[in-house]
Amino acid sequence: MYNLHINLPPPLTKKQRRALRIKNERIKNLRIQNEEAILQGTSFNRINKRIHMKFTLTRICESFHEEMLDYTKQYLAADDEQSKIQIYKDMRETMDTSDDAKEIEMRPKK
Repeated sequence: MYNLHINLPPPLTKKQRRALRIKNERIKNLRIQNEEAILQGTSFNRINKRIHMKFTLTRICESFHEEMLDYTKQYLAADDEQSKIQIYKDMRETMDTSDDAKEIEMRPKK
């Protein structure tokens, strides 16, 4: 034919292949993050913050749950009424908010 094999581009060097591979991986990761942002209902710019907050809130809820389970086990294992009262007070203190937080909650627009 018309010597098409001569017009082929030169083979890529090792450095060029590595750069191309990194570029393709980055494009793939950006597409995955964009799909994740759509799934989470947020923008691409805020997806990392959203994932971090979701993880943090889950961890806080799980630790609170574990703490309450410990108090409940102590309460059920207690024999006398005085120790049950003390354990119940400790449980209530864990759930109470500080006075500063109550003031902020009463004025939500501040």
